[in-house]
Amino acid sequence: MKTASMVMAIGLLSIPSWSSYSQAQGPPALCKPCLFYGGDYDPTDPISTVFYNEYTNGVGLTSTYGAVLVPKGRILSISGILFQTMVQGGNKLDPKGAGWEIRTNPVGNGGTLVASGGGPVAMEPTGRQRDGDLEYTISINLNPPVQIAGGRTYPGTVYWFNVTPVCTNSRDPLCATIQYFLSDTTQQTNGVRAYLQQAGLAVINSDHYPYVWEELCTAFPVQGCGRLSFGLMGTLVQ
Repeated sequence: MKTASMVMAIGLLSIPSWSSYSQAQGPPALCKPCLFYGGDYDPTDPISTVFYNEYTNGVGLTSTYGAVLVPKGRILSISGILFQTMVQGGNKLDPKGAGWEIRTNPVGNGGTLVASGGGPVAMEPTGRQRDGDLEYTISINLNPPVQIAGGRTYPGTVYWFNVTPVCTNSRDPLCATIQYFLSDTTQQTNGVRAYLQQAGLAVINSDHYPYVWEELCTAFPVQGCGRLSFGLMGTLVQ
């Protein structure tokens, strides 16, 4: 089994310059200013999939975290996080909000909580779907922004990010049946510095399903588990 350090060593022997990124049509409109975007879900790719990421009256709380490397010597100011979210059985959040977290070393026990919060979100359709379920960009602002640093050791520091959409209004029957899923990305289409995502290091934690701070690819050993479709907004401080 590959350890986190082995995956980092394999994938980061040569880190491209900070300014380099690839995009065709561009990242989601809500990713602005876009520091990082892992890439779009590809509905034409048979290995594309989605993962539990929700807080609802029907299934409780399950959160999936994507991993991003902040390179050595860099400092980022994170002003927002977005998750590309497939919604099953509805087209809204109730309340229209989400919780967010930034962690380090979460595997096993949750690691260190760097910052967290919650509040209202922006929600826009992407035009993509999976088996009739529509995908939405769900974006939340971090106020005040959170600074994270790569530290002094090569290749840098890995941080895990989450945005969990909610449907917890007890007076809304939809919240007993609706579900939310985080999309993967297999082609990294429209990615912005997508090379910073640490492939295979995503984590899932749940109070409903039997996943306790477990690596996503261990909980769901499928081809599409390696990279998730999410983004970070903010600025490069250093």
